[in-house]
Amino acid sequence: MPAVLYGGAVAVVNLALLGWRWQAGAKDYHCDIQRHLRVFYRSSLERFFVVGILLAFWFTLVKSEPIAMLTGFMIGQFAGMTASAALHKRT
Repeated sequence: MPAVLYGGAVAVVNLALLGWRWQAGAKDYHCDIQRHLRVFYRSSLERFFVVGILLAFWFTLVKSEPIAMLTGFMIGQFAGMTASAALHKRT
């Protein structure tokens, strides 16, 4: 059970980083497409590396129930996407 919760927590961290960058981008509006693209790529890389490091931590140090942890991560990601779609449709 802790493995599933850890996977879900990693998904929540990923979604929190996405939300944080989304809010920062909404405040700092810029018309320069190159700058916007740089921020987009930087945000994607940050999330990729943070999630990769957190998953690698589980795989290397904890070494228990990797399938359960990945299942929790996938469920958390799916729940976040579903909630985002539902909120977007509602507004």
